[in-house]
Amino acid sequence: MKLYSKNNIKQLASSMKSSGRFSHGFILTGEEGSGRKTAAKYIAMARLCSAPAENGEPCGACRDCRRIESNSHPDVIWLEGDLPSGGYSVDHIREIVADVYVMPNDTDAKFYIIPDGEKLLAAAQNALLKIVEEPPDYGYFIFTAKSKSAFLPTIISRTVTVGVGECTREECTAALTDMGKYSDEDIAKAVSACRGNIGKCVSYLEKGEMYDLCTAVQGISAALIASDSYTVLKILSFRKNREDFRKVLNMLDCVIRDSAVIQIMGSKTVISGCAEDASETLASMITRDRARRLHEVITETEHMCSSALNINIKAAACYVTDALSKII
Repeated sequence: MKLYSKNNIKQLASSMKSSGRFSHGFILTGEEGSGRKTAAKYIAMARLCSAPAENGEPCGACRDCRRIESNSHPDVIWLEGDLPSGGYSVDHIREIVADVYVMPNDTDAKFYIIPDGEKLLAAAQNALLKIVEEPPDYGYFIFTAKSKSAFLPTIISRTVTVGVGECTREECTAALTDMGKYSDEDIAKAVSACRGNIGKCVSYLEKGEMYDLCTAVQGISAALIASDSYTVLKILSFRKNREDFRKVLNMLDCVIRDSAVIQIMGSKTVISGCAEDASETLASMITRDRARRLHEVITETEHMCSSALNINIKAAACYVTDALSKII
């Protein structure tokens, strides 16, 4: 298994394996698509590998490593939410707690990987707390989340928090090339839109959610530059739901932010949005004050989408389109 730009995780897991002092709890933090689940697999491999290197790195070739990588190891359990929202109910967590006391099947350790820690409400975390505080010798827990703030202080204090950063563009390009599925041209487009986030790049290349979102934001950005409010309204009006609409606004805000950064720094090296060329063009068209006002309109509309119980997407699209067009 290759870990691109994750040397901190390699070193931590390997040193724990070599020293024989492997933590029983981890929180892996980072953006969606940054490789948190891959990092979780690596940590489980480091602990369960039957033929590790002298420095503690997993071999990647033994039966345990191969089964972990293919998600088929009986002692590495991936949890899934049981609520309609994708969250974890207290009853589901209690079932997991009971299962922890069942001995491992094939090895001397048992891992529970719990993704999307944001969906673990306080009651569910409290149900987990005792077993995380005092797990059996063979019990290990790995949580993933965007930020450790998703967890109770008591959970944080019993685990090791590790940041999972995005790759450089070069490393991301290498990772996508190694997959052997995509053309160099398509990879270049994906990396330009999603930068060093391998997961998002794959979603883009597979014409998944990221491709749809990036295409929408790039279309809106081009329409704003051309003073084509009809196209802006058309793209925004046909978003699938409130959350999808909010994501487009959030990504559009990054394009606006990038234009202001280019004005201030005169460089595209810190671009974070999915429309580099549009950000550069906007930087030459609008003042910093206008960029600030555009940001305020977008965040106001995004907040409205997040907080209002009932929101008419078409009405929100009309409002934000009109406001943006007046500023541009």
